Amino acid sequence: MRMVLIVFLLIAAPRAWAQSPEEAYVAARVRTGAVLEEKSKTGGNAWDSAYDQAKSNLEAQLRRVMGPVPPPKGFSGAGTFSPDALCCGLGVGMLDGILFQSSSGSVLVTTESLLRLWLQEHKNWWKDDPLATDAKTALQSSAFYTQAISTDAAVTIFAPLPIRAPAGATLAVAGLATQCNGSCSLPLYIAAAIVKGGRVYVALVDAALPATTPGAAPPSACDAVWKDFHDRYKAAYAAYEAAKKTSRAYELLQAASRIETEGGAAVDKCRKNRAQRDGKGDAAFPGLARQAQDLADALAAG
Repeated sequence: MRMVLIVFLLIAAPRAWAQSPEEAYVAARVRTGAVLEEKSKTGGNAWDSAYDQAKSNLEAQLRRVMGPVPPPKGFSGAGTFSPDALCCGLGVGMLDGILFQSSSGSVLVTTESLLRLWLQEHKNWWKDDPLATDAKTALQSSAFYTQAISTDAAVTIFAPLPIRAPAGATLAVAGLATQCNGSCSLPLYIAAAIVKGGRVYVALVDAALPATTPGAAPPSACDAVWKDFHDRYKAAYAAYEAAKKTSRAYELLQAASRIETEGGAAVDKCRKNRAQRDGKGDAAFPGLARQAQDLADALAAG
């Protein structure tokens, strides 16, 4: 009997130690990045061809691991491979998955297993701002969104937006966010993530208050403050865009920047006043929270 048990353990051991498909993909991605990093020192057309082939191979491997990935509601197409870059530039280190984009934002679809592996890989990506390795904490952090889905601008969670988990989802979080290089204070985006059926959906989309229906309550005070500055900033920035090649461009850009700064301060003040008054600072933006809930529900719908 003892001999039978020993033989069984010897047969089973290699299987227990074998990499999962997700682990094998991540290992291949890490090895490929290291090879390309070394080859980049020579550059040239040969390196470009090698890079394109390596990225194509990894995308094929990732899609086999993930299986069919239908576009989330509101998006279309087959999506693109993430990370955006395998080495040597912006986009290195993004969360592994399939990225869908539209005129209003983006959604990255990945798996819980790939997310866990990525969080372990990124826990000390920024030495002075460690990333939590549990999904619930990480998915509510600015560092996560910046590292996972933003190639060239920092994402900062300005305020949490309370949402419920859609049917079948085990986790749903959302926040009002800024995204920019340098200094910005007026939040213009909704960041949201849900986990459902082994899939993880990470979204960053333009913030926009849902249209009010006849007889509905007007926007809350903080929603209204946000909308006023949002609309003014968008109009000012559009004026700058239209005059980019004229002598007034710099003046118009400065005007838009002032509105953005003043708006961020006004919205933050409203949020803090709400928190001091009733302790519900995270519920200061019910209209924007409705948009976040609608987004979470759409993601969960597949």
